[in-house]
Amino acid sequence: MAWWVDEMRFVELAIVAMLVLISLMVAITVSVKAMRALREAWYNSYYRLIEPALERYLLTNEPQPELEKLRPWQRDRFLSTLIVERMALLRGAGREYLMKLADDLGLVGLYLGALRSRRRWKRARAAENLGYFGGARVAGPISALLVDDDETVRAVAARALARIGSEEAVRSLARTLDAPSEITRLRVAENLERVGHPSVGPLKESLADIASLGTRELNGPVMAAQVLGNLRAAEARGVLKQAARNGAETDVRAQATLALGKIGDPEDVPTLLACTRDAAWPVRAQAANALGMIGEVTSVPRLKEMGSDDAWWVRRNACFALANMGPEGEAALLDLLHNDDRYARDRAAATMEVRGFTRRAVRNLSKPGKRGERARDTVSTLVRVGSTRYLRDLARALPEGENRALLREMLAQHGVPSGTRSPPISRPRRDDGRNRRGRRPRGRRRGRGRGRGGRAVSFEWFVLAVNYAILGYFVLLNAFYLVLYAISFFEISSYSRKEVFSGFAELFTSNYAPPVSVIVPAYNEEATISASVRSFLSLQYPLFEIVVVNDGSKDRTIDVLREEFDLSESDQPVRIQLETQPIKSVYSSASERMIVIDKVNGGKADALNVGICAASYPLVCCIDADIILDEDALLRLARPMIESSKVVAVGGIVRVANGCEVEAGRVVKIATPNQSIPNFQIVEYLRAFMAGRTGWAVMNALLIISGAFGMFRRQDFIDAGGYAHDTVGEDMEVVTRIHRTLRERGEDYRVAFVPDPVSWTEVPANLKVLRRQRDRWHRGLMDTLIRHRRMLFNPRYGAVGMLAMPYFFLFEFAGPVIELLGYLALVLGLAFGYLYVEFAIAFFIAAVGLGVLLSVAAVLLEELRLNRYPSWSDIVKLTVYGVLENFGYRQLNTIWRAYAIVSFLRKNQSWGDMARQGFDPAKGKGPKKRGQGAA
Repeated sequence: MAWWVDEMRFVELAIVAMLVLISLMVAITVSVKAMRALREAWYNSYYRLIEPALERYLLTNEPQPELEKLRPWQRDRFLSTLIVERMALLRGAGREYLMKLADDLGLVGLYLGALRSRRRWKRARAAENLGYFGGARVAGPISALLVDDDETVRAVAARALARIGSEEAVRSLARTLDAPSEITRLRVAENLERVGHPSVGPLKESLADIASLGTRELNGPVMAAQVLGNLRAAEARGVLKQAARNGAETDVRAQATLALGKIGDPEDVPTLLACTRDAAWPVRAQAANALGMIGEVTSVPRLKEMGSDDAWWVRRNACFALANMGPEGEAALLDLLHNDDRYARDRAAATMEVRGFTRRAVRNLSKPGKRGERARDTVSTLVRVGSTRYLRDLARALPEGENRALLREMLAQHGVPSGTRSPPISRPRRDDGRNRRGRRPRGRRRGRGRGRGGRAVSFEWFVLAVNYAILGYFVLLNAFYLVLYAISFFEISSYSRKEVFSGFAELFTSNYAPPVSVIVPAYNEEATISASVRSFLSLQYPLFEIVVVNDGSKDRTIDVLREEFDLSESDQPVRIQLETQPIKSVYSSASERMIVIDKVNGGKADALNVGICAASYPLVCCIDADIILDEDALLRLARPMIESSKVVAVGGIVRVANGCEVEAGRVVKIATPNQSIPNFQIVEYLRAFMAGRTGWAVMNALLIISGAFGMFRRQDFIDAGGYAHDTVGEDMEVVTRIHRTLRERGEDYRVAFVPDPVSWTEVPANLKVLRRQRDRWHRGLMDTLIRHRRMLFNPRYGAVGMLAMPYFFLFEFAGPVIELLGYLALVLGLAFGYLYVEFAIAFFIAAVGLGVLLSVAAVLLEELRLNRYPSWSDIVKLTVYGVLENFGYRQLNTIWRAYAIVSFLRKNQSWGDMARQGFDPAKGKGPKKRGQGAA
């Protein structure tokens, strides 16, 4: 009887402990929300007190007692914020009044002292504020931060000096152009360009004496020449010509030469012609580029000679320059087609293709007179020299007519087939990952004793062994989770603080942000494609294009695009560098930065591959047609690539749009839905993206970039082979293959993740569709891990092979089977009396308690650092669902994932119908389905 009482007490204590743990996490989350609300109310009370007094001061320029009575911490926290907000808008006398007020109230002195703080965010905030109201006298102290240990502090200091704009500030920026950090040099160059004409003098001084600077690498003069060229500073022509002729370093001469071309003065042509004979090919290449920018026809003979230069870049730039020289340049390109040098002929033909000369000649084949004669001569020359790939594609793309018939006839005369499309460049063959050491020999089965007693002992041993193995597995899994959560907490904390000083406004106007091609695959998107594309076209980014790929839609998707965007069919062929289904036609828009490709259905992966091949820019962003993006989504996603050339891919967090208010393709109000299933998924998404992917990205072992929103460097993506067609998890597979390819090359690279919410998607609202989605996700995971199993525990692949691959194999791939086996072993152990009841109860309480801890911790991390859900009810609701998901929903997912293993073994490759209600079901015509062939 005593044993039973002790057992009951233990159970009661365990239940109480679990409830206390759950209550504690809920209380912490709610307390954070309450403290945030109280803090905002407190701040607003001070703002209401200070703001009227500040407005009166601006109107009267007289001291205000309310401002003078403020304590130092109140001036720091509230008054400085209001001053900065107004100085960003005011000009003239109003700014002078505010600068005097900040000085009189001691804010300038306060922040000058803060510049020496040990806390980097305090130094950054001090520099930011002094840039607004510190004046010229603070340029010196701020300049000291240009060599700070922290990258963000250096960027803020550069921006502050650009706002000050004094001679000392500009000279400090010019001197920092020689900084060892690439991102610091770029930030300084951006701010010098923002200063404008006052920065020309100090930049000229950086170039004045370069002839005697030796042979070391000169980042400063190179960046100075680049900024002068971007500023089109005509007064710097003298020093640029001196640098182009006498620079000690090749990079200096090349950049100075290019800067002269950007300025565009015809009087500089003799200097540039002299540079075309430089011994270093980069200088010759930039000289050709500069001559093309000026467009002086007297340089055509020399450019024609450079068309057969030994260096590929020189030939390329010379041919492009000739293309800018009008009829004389076109004639020179035709002459290059007769050159004895095969490389010169190929480069001239390629330039004629890219610049549209070949296309124009084909269009004029049937024209009478000299125009048609020149066109036929051009095409005949291209066919004779063997440059027929583009012509074959044109013969296929052109509509039926006389031009197409003449082109096919001319190709046939030289034995060139034209009835089919040019074969695509085959994708690099992937290693199948087989173990070359052979299979491991299986151990011999031990004989089992006969008799009832032997069987009972063996079975008991097996049940106990499974339970203890599950216990060890559980401890290891949660240890991984806790480590990832700890890493993610510090990373997101650092990111959220850095966002205060992000400078997205400057990035939006930067000349150093590489252009982006946004790839939008579409399949049966008739109802939403027009609104989606218009929302994508309104994204904030310096230069980007939209590439829509219609993947053989059965509805009016292509017709809607043609009508809405005034598309016209283009005969511009797409250079296919990946395996794809045939392209039917290509459309272009005269008014928008977009092209549309209509192709045979091949699935989402195939559509994305076609879009990436058609992309014109070095960065490609792959998104779903029904995704919703924030206006600054491209800026946020591209920033890691702008800041570091080592970043080859970036993933963005995907949020759940169910329950949110959407207008004109933008989320205008964030809220949670009323249904239970989407709320469970919100908690899952928070846990997976904010904790999991953020942590893996810090270790450079991120294996998944969501197919709904991710950015890649185009050439690295193509080199890795593009998306695989024969998998349902193409997004994870391609990222894993990029890791593998770059590791095998021995390259230094990073795959980054942006934890800030930038994209929104609709998640399944019923169990039937959710089951299909999770089944497909797990099959894609298994397929990727098996394809690349050679990376498992292979130190050659770094953290990917030693940490990420084992984690996904053990805890994600095998997790469902192990978890179900653990449930079964626990029940059998209790039923046969092999386990202590206390052990079973403690195990169950620990599992549930830690599950609740991790789920609610994800909600807490969201509230602490990102705070995207403003309503009290939303946070409370997510916290409750973070608790409830461990009682039934988690087990249901485990069963679905276990069934996915069976589906995978049956070689099931289907996507299943993904019915969606849309973001405004009242206006829709019913649920939208995305099937197996869907993009």
